[in-house]
Amino acid sequence: MNKVVHFFENLSDKQKEHLIHSPTIRDAFSEDLADDFDLSKEEIRNTLEELIGNSNLKESFKIPQLRLQKKRVSWDKGETFKIKEKKAKLMNKFLELLQKNNGLSKTYMLKEIKKDNPMWRKLANDILEYMIDRDLIIKISNKYYLTNTLLEKENTFHRKVYDYICKGPTTISTLLLNLNYRNPKGKTKLLSVLTLMEEESMIYRQGNKWVLRNNT
Repeated sequence: MNKVVHFFENLSDKQKEHLIHSPTIRDAFSEDLADDFDLSKEEIRNTLEELIGNSNLKESFKIPQLRLQKKRVSWDKGETFKIKEKKAKLMNKFLELLQKNNGLSKTYMLKEIKKDNPMWRKLANDILEYMIDRDLIIKISNKYYLTNTLLEKENTFHRKVYDYICKGPTTISTLLLNLNYRNPKGKTKLLSVLTLMEEESMIYRQGNKWVLRNNT
């Protein structure tokens, strides 16, 4: 597990922030690293949960001033108009590819558009760094994902869970059955969502059931 801890510690603040606040991104992150580290997705996910469970780490990403102190990545680095035009076209191509198949590596995308050479790789590094800084994409391991696509999937699942609890107190088993998620992966994801909702004072646990807080 030391490999996972080391990898996590070397992530950027923005990548850590996305992992801390998004169970969906943690799932994707764990899946991508499983083969690289020769570990199961569950082992990596459990290690991540332990790291993220550190209260000091959570608190550090609740301070909005941290973002203000960070210098934004600039689009204009003093290049010629021709280079800027190439950068714009490259960004559009990356967005098109990710809209068709979310979760692609830089090398894969460059090969797809037949631009895998030193000059285009340098431009790609600049473009991807800019897109991450502007929250257009998220990097997990060596792959890139559209931010909105990941968050939309997560928010849809959150809404479904919330809607079922709104109908009345319900157990985890009932939720898993209604959501068609009766498997270990589904239970882990559901528990993450319930924990997050509990922390946000939306719901609370009463015995073996989850209850909407507004109903009390």
